[in-house]
Amino acid sequence: MEISQKSYLNYLNQVFPHWGNNDVFKWHYKNEIFKTPTDIFVLTETNSGKNEIAAGSTVVYREMDIDQKTEIKIGIMSGSWTLPEYRGKGFFTKTIEKSLELTRIKNADALCAFVTEANASSRRLIAAGSIVIPTFYIFYEKKNSEHNVDIYGVEKMNISNIVLKRLFYSYQQYKKNKLCFSYDFNSFVEQFINRPQNIYLLKIKERLFIIEENADTIKVLFAEKNQNEKPKNFTEDLLCLGLWASGNCNRKLYYFTTNEYEKELLLVMNFNVLGGYFTILPSQSIRELDFISHSCFEINLGDKM
Repeated sequence: MEISQKSYLNYLNQVFPHWGNNDVFKWHYKNEIFKTPTDIFVLTETNSGKNEIAAGSTVVYREMDIDQKTEIKIGIMSGSWTLPEYRGKGFFTKTIEKSLELTRIKNADALCAFVTEANASSRRLIAAGSIVIPTFYIFYEKKNSEHNVDIYGVEKMNISNIVLKRLFYSYQQYKKNKLCFSYDFNSFVEQFINRPQNIYLLKIKERLFIIEENADTIKVLFAEKNQNEKPKNFTEDLLCLGLWASGNCNRKLYYFTTNEYEKELLLVMNFNVLGGYFTILPSQSIRELDFISHSCFEINLGDKM
């Protein structure tokens, strides 16, 4: 069933209050810098004979690679919704089936999704045969006087082409031997910088962070990391950022990681953690994806749609 952008956007904001405007929709689903166009669809309730819209979703296409060598194309379920009166009637299962069908048509290797552990959709995706990669949604919401951290060591940076090239280089270097989203320079800038929200750069010591800020949250879209540094060095900088966010900006800090060791260190520092999954459902292409479950994933908050 065809649906206009205006109508689909209205459904998104109905199910997810304050989801966004036309600019947000265009960035998510009409972004021409990425190779494969997004699929947008709705599902209807036909039992009543009225053919009424009941649910909808999109499939956004990206590439992932291991050490910039083995590349796979994936479809990502994004903004999936079911209207309240149609929940519990199997529409999310139908959404998975339709999304997988579209992924196969686009010759993608897998259908993926970001879900929280508590969300019922995670159980449906696992039941469908998805490989599950643990993810961690991490928050810092208040000062902790037990930690002696200089919150004034946070410096705002101007966004320049030189700095952007440094950030892209950092991304390329850290992803070695890891399974990560794949970008060239232009798509990296589009994904992490050219967003419709309030985006800026912060520097703590020598580490750069890409930040998205809204009314109550400071989101870490990307943080520079060094292959050879101790993880504790990074988590201490993140604590400094959390103290700055809560003390100077009156906002909570939000960080996303697939690194369990980072998660454990941040728990000790009184961060709050919500468990989740990055699910990978093979599309039955000719490529075997058994290697995925043994790969070291590195996924940033800014990689998410």
